[in-house]
Amino acid sequence: MVIITLTVIFALGLSGMAMNTSLQVNKTENVNKATDLAEMGITYYKDKIDNIIVKAFTAKTITKPTELDTLLNEMKNEVTKIQTEDGKQNVSGSGISYEIRNLSVDISNPSKILITFRTIGNSEGEKRELSLALNYTIKPGKSLPLYKVNDPGTFSSSSSACHNPQENTNIINQNCFYNPTENVPGVKIENSTLKIIGNEEFDHFKNVTSSKIYVTGDILLNKVNNITNLRLHVEGDLIESNSESKFNNFGGITLIEIEKNAIITSLNNLGENFEMIIGKNLTVNEFKNNTTGKIIVYGDANINAVNSNTNVTMCVFGKYSGYQPKPSYIKVYGEPGFESDSVCGPYARANVPFLLDSNREESIIYK
Repeated sequence: MVIITLTVIFALGLSGMAMNTSLQVNKTENVNKATDLAEMGITYYKDKIDNIIVKAFTAKTITKPTELDTLLNEMKNEVTKIQTEDGKQNVSGSGISYEIRNLSVDISNPSKILITFRTIGNSEGEKRELSLALNYTIKPGKSLPLYKVNDPGTFSSSSSACHNPQENTNIINQNCFYNPTENVPGVKIENSTLKIIGNEEFDHFKNVTSSKIYVTGDILLNKVNNITNLRLHVEGDLIESNSESKFNNFGGITLIEIEKNAIITSLNNLGENFEMIIGKNLTVNEFKNNTTGKIIVYGDANINAVNSNTNVTMCVFGKYSGYQPKPSYIKVYGEPGFESDSVCGPYARANVPFLLDSNREESIIYK
């Protein structure tokens, strides 16, 4: 009887030990699963936050602090919604899940975005918690083109002189609007505003005085001379209509703005108050006899055959190539003295975009 009793007690003890071991194994498995689920939550919510922030900065160009404030607050609202609208993910039934807690977005520092949150993994009652901190840096980028010639908008031409001038007449004191099927007559233009829709080709662009010309496409030019007090804006390229595209003899206060690329055979005899702004790349094969003008190139510049250019300044935000050694009046972004230069500096500091640094920092804490 004693032997039987001891055997039963021993068997029950073994059974209890086996049960405890099984429970411990299950607990360990669930703890590990809970950790995996918390890590899944970190990845899931981190990707959602990344998408919101990257989209906010790639959807628009921000150059003003007030615009940045608006963007950051809109972004903060979108990120904060994650916890209320997508706070929990059930992986397999209600007992296997992960969720986000304590989501915080700190935008008090205009050059930083700090986001912290916790994820909780739940596996059959066992829970594991992880914490993540994301630190995004906002930095100034390279200056963007800032144009001064405004689009005059849509209007009706003020006179038939814009389209069918009589012999020996010119476009003087007119507002002229040209649709894509219409061409600008080859006459003198004085004290007038011209809006040209699409591309325009001038065989000989000359005798333009105190006028504004706005082109929504490309402009094709052959010879250009005898220009005084011109304000020209081209949304497309400045293209040579042949191999002899020459820009000569500019007087008065002349401003030429090309949003895209410009290729010019010769750019000579610029006046004291000549200014050219190129949104992308500039190629000039001959650059001579220029005084007190300024040329701003936001892309690359290839300049050849240079001499006798006094008191002229060229600011290049991209790369310079061409005549070597590089003339001292050609300043390149990133080189010493560019931002402190009296001509290039104001352009380097104007219209600077706020950019999101692609290398954000993150740190994770296991609890």
